[in-house]
Amino acid sequence: MKTLFPKKFNHQYDLHCKHLKLKGLRPKTIEAYS
Repeated sequence: MKTLFPKKFNHQYDLHCKHLKLKGLRPKTIEAYS
């Protein structure tokens, strides 16, 4: 996802998505949490 937010936010968002994937959540759940 490309956003117009500061780089720090993008980094935190990427980490958030990575952790959700590592938890083994389904793609629809990850999409809802994002």
